[in-house]
Amino acid sequence: MKYPRKITLWRIASHDFNRSLRIWKTRLSDTEILRSLINERARAQAISLRSFGLSLIGALWLSTAHATLALKLPLIDLTIPLAYVNFAVAIFVFGTAVNATNYLMLNDFVRIASNKLFGFNAPWVLTVLHDGGNTWSIPLVRQYRFFQSSKAHNRLGMAVLWLTNLPFLAVLIAVYWIEIQVGIYVLSHDGILSAGGAFTVIAWLLIMYPVAFITVMQIPFEFTKNVLFIRWIFLRNIYRRSGGVWVPRTFASADENVARKRAEIESQNEARTAELRRKHGLG
Repeated sequence: MKYPRKITLWRIASHDFNRSLRIWKTRLSDTEILRSLINERARAQAISLRSFGLSLIGALWLSTAHATLALKLPLIDLTIPLAYVNFAVAIFVFGTAVNATNYLMLNDFVRIASNKLFGFNAPWVLTVLHDGGNTWSIPLVRQYRFFQSSKAHNRLGMAVLWLTNLPFLAVLIAVYWIEIQVGIYVLSHDGILSAGGAFTVIAWLLIMYPVAFITVMQIPFEFTKNVLFIRWIFLRNIYRRSGGVWVPRTFASADENVARKRAEIESQNEARTAELRRKHGLG
């Protein structure tokens, strides 16, 4: 594998999880590891859907063009300005997008664990005993192992995938649009230096962060191999097996070895040059 090479941040996360999986295998059983991943994935999905529902309710209220939100409590009546409601909706949108990203990453980790721990490459079937919420989609998954899907089956699976996800994407885009429109209204009436203007700017930053993050996750960045660290890990394991506790001055010794080798070569060259000069009478 040649370095430097370009890798997406998504693959870096998968790589780091694969490394951590080797540690967890020594402390937990394979079933416990998979069950924990499934539980965390379900938790991220639940938080994302709950935040999505709250953001939708808030956006529907914002679209009614009320100036304030009136809440009647047992002891007091609260009147919340439009800018603060907009800010709350932005927090819910942020929670929706971040936890949806967590869900997708955990779903990829489940795939890695299924392959590494059980040698099984169909995690959507392996996880049914712990999470049966996706059972309905199993017949629609593209087949390329014992059975080969036809073009009609592939198109059916893609059509169902888009039909089940497009409504959520459309609603989320609508929520973003309402957030921006309400923010423009607040800034035009209160100004950017007001409290409402400040909360509006923060709200916009909150809703734009997930979009920027997901975009950056797909961009390949250049990485190089950390030779010194790999050498240190290798020597540390050897040193510990031989009865030592830690590798002394591993990083510093690498540079010192290069400098010492260069000095030895230069000294040998100088000695050889002086010998040849004496041999031929050149002083």
